Amino acid sequence: MMFLFGNINFASGLQSSADNVETVWNIAYLSLALSVILGIFVVILLIFFAYKYREGSSAKRKKMSPKAERNLEVIWIGLSIILIVFATGVTIISTNDVNATQTSENVEMTFYVEGNRFSWSFFETNNDKSKNISAQIIGNLVLEVNKKYELIITSGDRDVIHSFFVYDLGIKQDAIPGRTSSVFIEPKTTGLYEIRCAQFCGSGHYAMVGQYIEVV
Repeated sequence: MMFLFGNINFASGLQSSADNVETVWNIAYLSLALSVILGIFVVILLIFFAYKYREGSSAKRKKMSPKAERNLEVIWIGLSIILIVFATGVTIISTNDVNATQTSENVEMTFYVEGNRFSWSFFETNNDKSKNISAQIIGNLVLEVNKKYELIITSGDRDVIHSFFVYDLGIKQDAIPGRTSSVFIEPKTTGLYEIRCAQFCGSGHYAMVGQYIEVV
């Protein structure tokens, strides 16, 4: 896989920004690699047989015996099953690895994130089991590198559905009025990571940018 895509910069800096991002991109690269290899194989066969059995060619057109047809079908179906089982197995294992990080163990700090038309609001919590809001944060949400945080994401009670999306940190979570969803993140690289809304939320949706997670 890496010999195909090792020199291609699909998303600069992504793999070091957060633990889960590398796993997700590896699954995508694997799917792309398998698709490209299979596609090339099929195209080569198509061109070969189209040329070999073109009109007027001297190639012998001999009907396969039932046994040969059956063997070919078994081989083709068997290879397809092996490919599907392999890809599915890698995806399940990788997804379980990602899900294993989505726990409250070793969380340094919990923040509330509330989506409203057309901005995000951040709140500190008292950082105990109650996770009650203690103060609103003005400006960017500042996190420290190599520390684990919980983001409790919701939308205003009288608002609409938003989607909290930080591409470089591998975060995408719907913000639903009256409901909360937790995301756990451990950033690996300092920098500014822009927050966007990935759910069309009204006429001002296009302007729901310009807020950042700042990792220091």
